[in-house]
Amino acid sequence: MRPVLPLSGILLAALLTGCSASEGASCSSSAMLRPAAVAPGAVFPDSLSVSPSGDAVAAGCWPGLCRWDTADGTYEVAFEGNPITLASDWSLVATGGGCGDIALVDLDSGKRVRTLTGLPYEDDVTDMSWIQDAAISPDGKLVAGTGTEDTLMIWTVDGEEVVDAEVEGAGALAFSPDGAQLAVTSDAGVEILDTDNGESTGQVTGAEGLPAWSPDGRWLAGPGAGGAPTIWSVEDLEVAETLPSTGSAGFSFADSSVGFAADDTAVVWSPRALGGDGERRTLAGLVDSGRTVEGPVMTAFSPDGAKLYAATGDTGITAWDLSGDKPGTRFTLPPTS
Repeated sequence: MRPVLPLSGILLAALLTGCSASEGASCSSSAMLRPAAVAPGAVFPDSLSVSPSGDAVAAGCWPGLCRWDTADGTYEVAFEGNPITLASDWSLVATGGGCGDIALVDLDSGKRVRTLTGLPYEDDVTDMSWIQDAAISPDGKLVAGTGTEDTLMIWTVDGEEVVDAEVEGAGALAFSPDGAQLAVTSDAGVEILDTDNGESTGQVTGAEGLPAWSPDGRWLAGPGAGGAPTIWSVEDLEVAETLPSTGSAGFSFADSSVGFAADDTAVVWSPRALGGDGERRTLAGLVDSGRTVEGPVMTAFSPDGAKLYAATGDTGITAWDLSGDKPGTRFTLPPTS
């Protein structure tokens, strides 16, 4: 299974300003990559993140990285660049650093604090970016990146190279809560790697997309065989529970609940494997009536699990208060040019 290129990679593919060898630019270029007209929609969902205090939600947008106030849904541009991922404490944002490099930028000051080098640079790449995906471990100590030529690398946040491995079809990435393991989409499906040495510790049975890790690191949730929402045990990477639906995407955890999108709706699931009742709750308002979700969709819970957020390219950020049955509330959309 060849993974779908993450949207951040699609953006980076089109953002070659200052990096193309044919234009005589150096691979040490400090130029920040900026959003360009490469995909529909005002929001780029794959960088969706909720602040540690729950007072803000961030995601990539046309101006760069937008930060929405969760109380009133208004936004500001927090970073003028192309965000790939945010650190869980919102201290750093990872972005393209020029010709395959990954830059770590201080979110408050906007200054580059580190450049991570080593991913392959090819001056003739036209249909994908040099950077497939990047991830920062929840404890903020490690950064992983995938590039062309099936390359996967892991660095310390200080820039020391830890792993330089080859994974066929290496794509999207997700660290375990303790940073000891890394899930990566590949030609073989989804592999779990040891972050100390990059060696595979197993393959997630039937996974058809990148799963999310539970906060305690014991479970994975994601699209399984046929796109069915699935829970796997991290201990043996075998299926623990599944739902009879298809086309699921954008999984996230809040203790014993799992959020995701399926059939053009947002869903909160309480798997029995996690101590729940096995039921799922459908949330209205992800898309307008008669429309379907176009492109990637991501979900994220508030820190207290009381709200679910979803991001799509067309509708932007939608929020649900899980204490009631009201439709989702749409946040202000940023401009698309």
